[in-house]
Amino acid sequence: MAAFSWLGEFLKGMTSFIPRLRLVKAGHGAIRYSPRGKIEVLQAALYVYWPMIQAFEDFPTAGQTTEVPKQALLTKDLKTVSVGAAITFEIEDLQAFSVDNFNTFDDVDDIAQIAVRDVVKEHTLVEIQTDPEMDEKLRKAAQRRLRNYGVRVKRMAIKTFAQSQLIHVIGDQAPMTLVQPQPAGDSE
Repeated sequence: MAAFSWLGEFLKGMTSFIPRLRLVKAGHGAIRYSPRGKIEVLQAALYVYWPMIQAFEDFPTAGQTTEVPKQALLTKDLKTVSVGAAITFEIEDLQAFSVDNFNTFDDVDDIAQIAVRDVVKEHTLVEIQTDPEMDEKLRKAAQRRLRNYGVRVKRMAIKTFAQSQLIHVIGDQAPMTLVQPQPAGDSE
């Protein structure tokens, strides 16, 4: 059978000359990349593309929710808290989302964490727990930071919240090493 493996590769190469149909479903968008850097943003419909000279990428654009990882933060009144959140967003500008930015799904998570930090550090522990507008403040902070990523933040809310004794150390510090003291009189 290995003697005919070249035949499969040959047929695969020949099919790249045949145009193909691609359906972009509702709630999705697509980008068709063509020669000379031409980019077409496509809405839900049926399209033809030529695999030999074009690439086709499909993206969900409808609302999608992702969990914002928990983080240890300090409130305005210097209380240590552990905060996790959830963000729901939709893609409004597919070119900004997928072409102008690389790895945007991960960027949304990271920027949402920064938005949580921004809001928590400006409020006291009691304000965070009792302010009925806290979710809206989070949404606005995330939207402000995600403005250039082609997304619209629909909702953002604190998912887990608790006082904590843990605080993360952030920075480029070298790991600490412990030096064992030598008993007096053992020096050589």
